[in-house]
Amino acid sequence: MFERLKAYLYYGNTVYGIELIESPNGSILNGTVLKKTKNEVDIDKTFQVDGVESLPEYVSKNKAISLIINTKDVLYKCIHSNQKDGETLINIAFPNINITEFYYQIISNNSNVHIFLCRKIQLEKIVNQFTALKYQVVEVNLSNFLTQYLHLFSENKTFKTSNSIISLEGDSIKYIKRQNLGGVKEGYDFKGLSVSNHHLLSFLASISLLLNFEPLHTNLLESNKKLQKAYLQERFYKLFSNFAIAFLLISLLINFIFFNSNYTAVQELQETSKINSNTKNSINALNAEVEKKQLIVENILNSSSSTSSLFLNEVIHSLPPTVLLTEFDYQPLEKRIRKEKPIEFTNNSITISGTTTEREGFSYWVYELEKMNWISKVSILSYGDIEDNTEFIIKLDIADNE
Repeated sequence: MFERLKAYLYYGNTVYGIELIESPNGSILNGTVLKKTKNEVDIDKTFQVDGVESLPEYVSKNKAISLIINTKDVLYKCIHSNQKDGETLINIAFPNINITEFYYQIISNNSNVHIFLCRKIQLEKIVNQFTALKYQVVEVNLSNFLTQYLHLFSENKTFKTSNSIISLEGDSIKYIKRQNLGGVKEGYDFKGLSVSNHHLLSFLASISLLLNFEPLHTNLLESNKKLQKAYLQERFYKLFSNFAIAFLLISLLINFIFFNSNYTAVQELQETSKINSNTKNSINALNAEVEKKQLIVENILNSSSSTSSLFLNEVIHSLPPTVLLTEFDYQPLEKRIRKEKPIEFTNNSITISGTTTEREGFSYWVYELEKMNWISKVSILSYGDIEDNTEFIIKLDIADNE
């Protein structure tokens, strides 16, 4: 459940699934856009376009895309074997192939083994075509690999995709038959969502981002993690940059109001000082207050949100499924802000609040935090007594070398 919530937070309200296929006239992209509202997922729209250059009408740039490559670049073979090792299975199916040059994904159902291969250089070339146009591919799957999850959405035993017929036996893939289905149109009901065969794979691609499928037999995991990391770094940078800009503008406005008010008071005191020398001390005090507020604003302007976003990114990646964060406070206030009182921050410190459903998972997470080189100390400020959904507060002291 936490992984699904985390995926939702990472990718926002809208996710995109795209299947890349081929036609005599070139590349075709079948797309499905899913939108999450509260606890429901709806199909916002589906589309079919010619080539990546035609995507802007349907896909927003810098949004997460789950891509399925379903072209002649993907090799497929079904074999019968009880072997479990991925490379051994590939050597059986393709005895003369250099495995190091290929990405692979394998569906292993008892003795039926479905193997999908794609050259690394070709897959990366396709991803780069999207990246060059500012589209963020965060996950890549090969051909009909995701059809192994069809039983989660429908009780049907036979399905058609854009170019294949899929037969299920129980919850397993019985066979995959590649066939030209360009003129065939069939619809399926997936938990109340109407999906056509031409958008079946793009639907599975988009839903995989929300459900966080974790395939076992593949060497694509590391590549997909790198794509996701690049996307998340840019996403968090933009989120915190927008927050920092808004915060700075508000701070500047507040400072401008206070500065003008104090500046007027200083001018009045300077005029009256010609008559009464006792007002000189008041003028000096006001000048000191103005300089102090200017220094605060300068410190805020010179601060960078990139450090806090990096810390938040590392903390989120370390979270176990049993821990849910509710607050992340970087350099929190030492005291409440009061009129005519200095604003004091707790430097080199982060306060984190949240809930946990398991004490062991929480303890292990704290242990993982203590191993991070930018954290000098982890302090548990509060931990509830409730067995389920216990609230906690911890404090991270940031090392001086960060």
